[in-house]
Amino acid sequence: MGISKSVVSERLTELERVLGAKFIQRTTRRLSLTQDGGAFYGRARQILRDVDSAAAEVAKLKQQPGKDLVILGSAKLASSLLPAGLIDEYRVIISPILLGKGNPLFGGIKEKIDLKLGKTKLLSSGVSIIYYQKV
Repeated sequence: MGISKSVVSERLTELERVLGAKFIQRTTRRLSLTQDGGAFYGRARQILRDVDSAAAEVAKLKQQPGKDLVILGSAKLASSLLPAGLIDEYRVIISPILLGKGNPLFGGIKEKIDLKLGKTKLLSSGVSIIYYQKV
């Protein structure tokens, strides 16, 4: 995965702290899953299967005749559809607010995706909507 063991350990420790559960039993000789760790691991695997299933369902829907599909408010779902090439247009909505922190819009992108500007729209509230299509 390209992540060092120490980074994995730090992130796992932070996750345990935030969730208030111990997932790994650590000894000098080995690591083993706790009961909570096994449950968390099982649920995480199910979520990944669900994401794969969602991408497959979207691919089936795109093959059917009819109107366009729109995903609103879920950058994580959109990011899960990127590797399968299922997104034809991106609409980026920019509000005139500076927060100074936040999450990346599309996490987990492995390769550059070239986009071309489709159109822009400026609302009276100052919100900008920028439309991009895949090249």
